[in-house]
Amino acid sequence: MSWGRFFLVVLAFYIAVNAFFGFLHLLVGIETLTTEASTSFWDNFSQAFFFSVQTFTTVGYGSISPMGILANIVAAMCALVGLMSFALATGLFFARFSRPTAKVRFSKNALIAPYNGGKGFMFRIVNGRKSQLIDLFIQATFSWIETNEKGVQNRRYQRLDLEREKVFLFPLNWTIVHPIDEKSPFYQADSKNMQEIDAEILIILTAYDDTFAQQVHTKISYTADQLINNAKFQPMYYTDNEGRTVLEMDKLSSFEVLED
Repeated sequence: MSWGRFFLVVLAFYIAVNAFFGFLHLLVGIETLTTEASTSFWDNFSQAFFFSVQTFTTVGYGSISPMGILANIVAAMCALVGLMSFALATGLFFARFSRPTAKVRFSKNALIAPYNGGKGFMFRIVNGRKSQLIDLFIQATFSWIETNEKGVQNRRYQRLDLEREKVFLFPLNWTIVHPIDEKSPFYQADSKNMQEIDAEILIILTAYDDTFAQQVHTKISYTADQLINNAKFQPMYYTDNEGRTVLEMDKLSSFEVLED
């Protein structure tokens, strides 16, 4: 859930609970609150609603107070729910705020590029933060739609063997390669065929964030439309005159199409 949606859920819960207790006070009777009763339902409801807000948040301005056993019971229940709700919301907020997330950036496209005298499926990643990521482990799964003899379509999955699934340090960029051989689903497949079977490559990466001392996860997928055939990535780092390695983050997705 995004932060915006999280705050909308909290706000909706806040309004709904206070509206509920406001209606309870109206059922008990607006005269049980030390406020001037009105002939308008919405005026009375607004008074009961904002009294519930004051009780729920333990603000208690003192301008309105309950009278009678029923009104005090409703107010006491509202205060209890308020205390528990704020404790729960605080715990959720802290958990979301303190949870480490990986900001690993993936190349926009995956390529079918020359590799070791043959071809390979490859994509590129880089760490978008200054924090150190160690013990990176990546998995790639090829997914496609297969039609059986009865014409029924099923989604199938096959794990892709990678040249390297794990690295211990991640100081620069990393190009992940799946060598294409006779066992590969990319073998003798073209872009048209990939689109016909609705091919998608699912990527899951796990790493250890040295700053937070916790594991982080991230994922992405490449569809057939994002697959570029017969291309290669352009270099994205160089050594300057002072011997320092310069990593050009904006070149993460840069590639060039090769001549047939």
